[in-house]
Formats: sequence, structure tokens, C-alpha cells
Amino acid sequence: MYEFHLRESVTDLMFWNANRTGTSSQGINQIAIDYYDDDSTWKNLGTFHIPKGPESDEYAGFQGPSLEGKFISKLLITVLSTHGDQDCASLAELKINIDSGACYGIIDECGICDGGGMSLWFKDADSDGLGNLEEAIYNCDEPIGYVGNSDDLCDNGIMGWEEIGALFADNGCIGCHFPDGLGGLDLTSYETFIEGGTKCGPNILSGTTLVDIILIPGYDGCSDTIGIPNMNARVGDAMDTNEIAAINNWINDGYPEYCQCPPGAPDSDLDGVCDAMDSCPAFDNRLIDTACDDGDPCTTSDQFGPNCNCLGTPSPDSDQDGVCDIFDLLPHNPCSADGTIDGIEPYNWISQENNDCDNDGINIAHGDLDDFQACINEKGFLNTAICTCSDSTFISSGNLISVEGEIALLDRAIGIPDGLQTGSLANGDRIVIQFPSMRKGEQICITVGFQFIETGIAIGMNGLGNYHFFNEQQLLDFAPQEFCFKTIEDGPQTVTLLRLGTGGLRIDGSTYPYCPCSSGDPFLYSPDCACPNNSNLSTASFESQVGINDAERAEGFPDSLTTGFIGNSDTLNLKFDEINEGSKICVTAGFGNVDGGILMRLGNTVASFTNQTDSVEYELQEFCFAVSETLSNAILQITKLGPGVIRIDGTTASYCIPCMPADIDSDGDGVCDLNDRCPLSPSNDSDGDTICDDIDICLGFDDMTDSDGDGIPDGCDLCNGFPDELDEDGDGVPDECDRCPGNDDTQDFDNDGLPDACDPSPCVNFILANEEEAIVKNKVANINITTNSTIPSASDVLFQAGHSIDFLQGFSVEANALFTADIAICK
Repeated sequence: MYEFHLRESVTDLMFWNANRTGTSSQGINQIAIDYYDDDSTWKNLGTFHIPKGPESDEYAGFQGPSLEGKFISKLLITVLSTHGDQDCASLAELKINIDSGACYGIIDECGICDGGGMSLWFKDADSDGLGNLEEAIYNCDEPIGYVGNSDDLCDNGIMGWEEIGALFADNGCIGCHFPDGLGGLDLTSYETFIEGGTKCGPNILSGTTLVDIILIPGYDGCSDTIGIPNMNARVGDAMDTNEIAAINNWINDGYPEYCQCPPGAPDSDLDGVCDAMDSCPAFDNRLIDTACDDGDPCTTSDQFGPNCNCLGTPSPDSDQDGVCDIFDLLPHNPCSADGTIDGIEPYNWISQENNDCDNDGINIAHGDLDDFQACINEKGFLNTAICTCSDSTFISSGNLISVEGEIALLDRAIGIPDGLQTGSLANGDRIVIQFPSMRKGEQICITVGFQFIETGIAIGMNGLGNYHFFNEQQLLDFAPQEFCFKTIEDGPQTVTLLRLGTGGLRIDGSTYPYCPCSSGDPFLYSPDCACPNNSNLSTASFESQVGINDAERAEGFPDSLTTGFIGNSDTLNLKFDEINEGSKICVTAGFGNVDGGILMRLGNTVASFTNQTDSVEYELQEFCFAVSETLSNAILQITKLGPGVIRIDGTTASYCIPCMPADIDSDGDGVCDLNDRCPLSPSNDSDGDTICDDIDICLGFDDMTDSDGDGIPDGCDLCNGFPDELDEDGDGVPDECDRCPGNDDTQDFDNDGLPDACDPSPCVNFILANEEEAIVKNKVANINITTNSTIPSASDVLFQAGHSIDFLQGFSVEANALFTADIAICK
């Protein structure tokens, strides 16, 4: 193979075969020739025969095949046979002839090597040697009737002041005739020239007067004789015959200021500007820069502009929502101008891309399907409690299931926050709280108190990672603070509480929202939900007491007769003969202090409550909790929490009447129809929207929420407020919600809400940090993940990122944990 440094134009090849005495049989015989050309591909020239060398001093070689001047960079010769020798092939010399005169550049369309291509020529209709910019063609040679310049303002044979004024300037006339110059004649502008000076006045533009003044010495055709020599002789560069003719023709044409507007040119709006030059041919140009009213109350100093449109100066619009501050009831809030954030705004209000008017963390630019509904994000309707049952949401707390370390007053970690805190958690102490089955994205809140500014808390979620919270409010001495976080997967939620930093950490209860009779309802298996029409009610009997008068009044149904005071060290024990799993226990109590509380234990269930009415006169209140196990001869222990004392008036237990073998079980789920809220659905109401699965229109979401009233619940409505069936590009996204019409909205490599076909940067999104400092299993991000979280032991976590993963100070992977980082490549 022969390779050239640069492409060469090869004409032909000359071969000298093996010629040394006794070696001609080694000479090449049949060969194949290939070459590498301009197209960067190998091409075959053919198979050729090279004659045997004569073994003579007079050997002149063999003229090989022609390549006809092809430009090649490589030449490949493959020997197919020799002239007899089976072991060795020999070639004495190869001469490659090139065409040194060939074009090694690019031959343009005019046949010129490295030429500039065709030139632009301009039509010269009036044959004045000046071309018309508006009429041009490309050609290699100058066409007849065209010239190479575009200097003609009007290709109609008429000149204007721009050309005539240039003649005076070029020939030195304005050296004498300027403002206050000789004879009062000012040649520096059209307006001053047509006044004609003090000697001739306007008559300078009649007949041949101007030309005569230029050419005749001592011209006396005006009021005063003009001295000698003539004007043309007074300048260093006298006008030639053609220039004099041009001035004379201009005067004969009516000395127009603009060649586009000679005398008599059409002027449709009679504003003194001919149609050919009038940017607004239906508008009186004399009104430009005069006052007007643009009809926009948010502008001032309105006047007609150079484009003949009425424009004013915009009044301040602080939030840039299209409504000026003087008419904006919320001038610093881009989500509303009329004072109500609902999307119904004045006609000129503008919804901006970075708006997040419902504070759901998803702005319009990231694809929020409804920026005024916090329960609708870029993926659709949120199936959280606050969204699915809205006004009927209830609040409950988690249950304590385990603890590590010596923590005083541990019971205060359970129940809804009531101002009563546990003892301090030290380094290594751990509290584990169990919450029921919840949807991903539900909110759990923990109330804690920090001893120092440097104290923090790590909140583990189902063993997948930790949320980290620190004392950002800098509250000391265990002042309570509430920290809220979201669940990261569906199912039961196990929350682990650990101290971070230095100092002590105290816990005061937890909260989470739930819908009645949903998977998060602690009374899901109580008669309230499981068997509202097939329940039984029993009462507790007095068992024992410590320090309480009239303790037996706590047994039976409430009857307004209460026990004596229950103080700090007092204990009341009540007995239930039989408690079934799911039973609902209700205790009626009254408080003597606004901050009073009650603590109840039954088997493995612990529940606490505080004074809900702030009454200090022992106003009776009912407190209920659910039992998660079946017990015989179960003892309910009651003590008081917090300040003051309490009194008890009756205790009841409600439970479902057990099914009998003969009872009907229509859906075969093991629960007879009498105790089955959904007797025709074995999965009952799996989405907790109070609609049984067998008649649920939108399974997994709340059927009761249909904001556009189209009969399709929001959770299954692909395009809320618009018909789902209109999908012109067939990508499964209805037209009114299609972010990239004509393309597949589901293709979004960087997961930023912008479909790839309409994404200017399809490999970069806006995910800058993992969700709320929690390490999330199988978290996908395509720019970078920034985290200072902890991967606990016995965890298996995969990070997927398209660019980088940045671990902050404090990030750790504990022993026995498996951590994998997968850096994807953006295609």
C-alpha cells in the first residue's frame, strides 16, 4: 500500500518488474489495484497483467493502467500470482504519475479552481451605470442590462437630492455655499437649497438658471449679477458634461427630494409622502410623534411611533405577570392579579414558566399539568390522603415498636404531639415507630426538641436511607419543632429516629393524615369500617386500682358518674373478657388542666391523648384507639400524662360479630358479607376512596375527585379539562396537554418533563439533588445527585445518574451495605 500525505491527482502508473538476472520468475503477474478516493471509501480499479521482466539492461518498464486524474490518498496493490516462483513475489520499481496542474482545491460552479462562485449582478433598467438592489441575479459573467454595483436608488432614470447633493459635495461647492455662506445659498440640505439664496431665490430651479450660473461668467439672469469667473471655474474639480446634464435633468423632472417620489407620484393618504416611500400608506405620517391612546390602561405618554402604531410607556409590573402594579391586587405575586390564586385572571395576565402557584414543587416549565391544583403534578393526580379525601382527612400517629438504649419517658414518643417529650436520646439510641400502609408521597411529621444548635436528627425510612434535619431555627432547651417528610414507597412505613451532632434530642409524638376507612386508617379493621351493620358493643369491668376513689365508676357505659382523681402515681386497671383484632376501645375522661393527658395500655397497644377542649372542669371527652391483636381477659391500664389530674367515666369496646360458617361470603375473601365493606370485591377498597374495587372507575385513585366534571376521575384523566380522545400524534397524550405536538411525549431521556424532540438539551435536566436528602432506592437523575445521607447496613441501593454523583461531607455507607453507582451515557 502506498499512502500520500495529501490527496494527489494520479494520471497513470509505470511498472518495472523483477529484472535482475535469474529473478524474473519472481516478478508480479496478475495484480488487483484498489484506491482510496475523495469519498473516503475503497474502490477497485480492476485486475491487471504485468509482463515478465526481460532481465536486460535496456529494460524500459511497462505502462500500467490509467487513473484518469482521480484524486486519491492511498493506492493498494494485491499480488494474485507471479511469473513462476511460488515462494517470493518481487517488484523492482513503481512510478506514480500525477497531474501537477490539476485543481487541488474546489472547482466552483463557474469552472474556476478555488473560485468564489457566481457573482451577484444588479439590473440597470435606465442604463445609467447604476444597478437596482431590488433586482439581482447570480451569474458567472455580466449579463446584458446588468451591472456589478447596486448604487441606484431608483432605477427609473430619475434622481433625488441624495445623488444631486452628492455632486455638489464631491465638486467642492459646499466649501462656499454652507449656512450663512456666499449669496445666501446653502447646498448642505434639500430644504435650504430650494430656497435659492439671496440673489435668485426659488427662480434658481426654473429652466436652465442653475446650469447657467454654473457655466456662464457674470450671469445676470437673477436680481443681482453673479461675478466672474463662473461657478464651475471657482472649484478645483469642475463638473463634467454628464454631471451638468444630470443636474439639468433633475430640475426638468421637478427637482424631487426623493427619486422614489417624483412630482405626481401616488399619495393615497395625502400626507405628503408618496406611496412608494410611505411605510404606512393608509396613515397620515404627519401624526407621528403626536399623542394618541393605545387602549392599554397600563401605559403612559402614548404617541404614534415611526411605524405609525400607537405605543405608550409601560407602567411598572413588579411580578412580570402582564398586569401593571396599579391594577394588580397582588403586584408582587405572579400567580394572581385579581387577588385570588385560582387561574381565573384578567385577560392580559400571563402564566410564567417558573410559576409554582400551588406550591407542589413542580413548576410549569417542568410540566405541572395544573399549576393551581396542589394534588396534580407533572404525572397527574396525587393519590395522597390530603388529595383523595381533602376536607374529610383525619390525623393519627404512629405506634412505638422498638427502642435501643435507655430512654426515659419513652411513652411520650407515641401519640399526637402534646408538649410532653421523652427523655434525651444519646449517641447510639434508637426509636422505631411503625405507621400503617401508606401511599408513596404521603407526609409524616415528627415533633422534636434539640438541646443545642449543633443537634440534629436522622429519620430513616424503611431502611432505604435517612432524612437529615438540623436545628435551622436555632431553638434551644428542647423547644419543639416539627419536621415533615414524604414516604418514598407504598406500603407500611417503618421510621427510625437517631440523634445527629452533639447534645440531647427529645421526641414528642408524630402525625400523618389519612382518609376514613383507607389503608392508613388505624380503625380500618374496627366496626366503623369493617362491619358497620354487624357489630357488638361491650363494656369493661373494674379490676384494680392504686390511689383512686370510686374507681369502679370507670366500668360500664359512660353515665356522667366519674371516678375520683387520678394523679401522678395512680393506676386504674379495667378488664375485658374478650378483645378481637380490630376492636375499637373508647374511654371517656375529663381533665383538670388544659395540658392534661391520658395514657392507656392494652396488650402490645399503647395510646395517649391530650385535652382536646382546654376545659379544666372535667368536661367529658371520648378517646378511642384500635387494638391490633386478639386477647382474652385483657387488662386495660390507665394512667395520666402531663400536669393536673383526670377522671374516668366508662369504657367500651366495639367489635365485629364473628362470621358463622353458614354466613354468605360472595367474593370469597374469607369475610362474610355481613362484615365485608365490599362484599363483591376480594380486594375491598384498595385505593381507599370509599369506592369498592369492583365498581371503582379509576382504581388506585380517588373516584370522588373529578374537577372538570367529565365523568373521568382526575387520577385517570389524561388531560384534565379537555377531551382525552383527541390525540393527533398518537403518543398517548391528548392534544391539549401535548408538550411536543407531532412527537412522542413519552420519550424523555433526562426526565426533565421536556420530551426529547422538543428539548434543547435532551441530556440535561433540572434534578440537582436527591429528594429531601433521603437516599432513595433506584433513584434516577440525569445531571447529578448531591447528598449527605447514609446508606444503612443490610441495604441494597442503586443510584443511576447521567452525569455525576456528588457526595457531601457526612455521606457514609455502613458496613454490609451494597452501594452501586451507574453513570449512564446520554445518547
